[in-house]
Amino acid sequence: MVGRGNKIVEVEAIPFGDLTEHDGAWYGLMTHSSGTIYAAPCGHGGTVHLFEYVPETGKLNDLADMADVTHEAALGRMRQGKVHSQPLEDVDGTLYFGTYYGNPEHQWQDYDGPESYPGGHWINYNPKTREFRDLGIPRAHEGIHHYCMDRERRYLYANTEPGQHFIRYSLRTGENMDFGRATMSTSLACDRQGRVY
Repeated sequence: MVGRGNKIVEVEAIPFGDLTEHDGAWYGLMTHSSGTIYAAPCGHGGTVHLFEYVPETGKLNDLADMADVTHEAALGRMRQGKVHSQPLEDVDGTLYFGTYYGNPEHQWQDYDGPESYPGGHWINYNPKTREFRDLGIPRAHEGIHHYCMDRERRYLYANTEPGQHFIRYSLRTGENMDFGRATMSTSLACDRQGRVY
């Protein structure tokens, strides 16, 4: 590939194994403070996985299928198909992210309507112990679309889809709060005063 100033730029394609139903990573890609790259390839039929890529070794590891983490593999319902935002790194290095359905264009005809989707899960992953924790579904039948973290006050904020609710999860207590419907945003940000944009 030719870059700026006609310099040659090397580009390497790193396939996500045999995940043939996965067609992108949306925003589910981030660099951890350790230098490890985390990616969540998404699909409109399969379930989202979390991968780690270690640039120093060139090794790509499939850490988990979210169908297994959420214990929904055998339900026969709409799957956790995406992670629609970057995983968020907490002060101790733990990752937090939310799952989202993988149904294209809200076409529910292959399922029993939106109720077939259990709802997006808050999930955390500890790179030190290599353990996942399912923190539950904050709003039934709604995917967790975009989110941000208030590290000081220990909250995760998100908007949901398709109902467009603005929600909050307490990292201290595990309590969910639903603030009602709000205009859907394609990204969220939290400032030092705890305000969400």
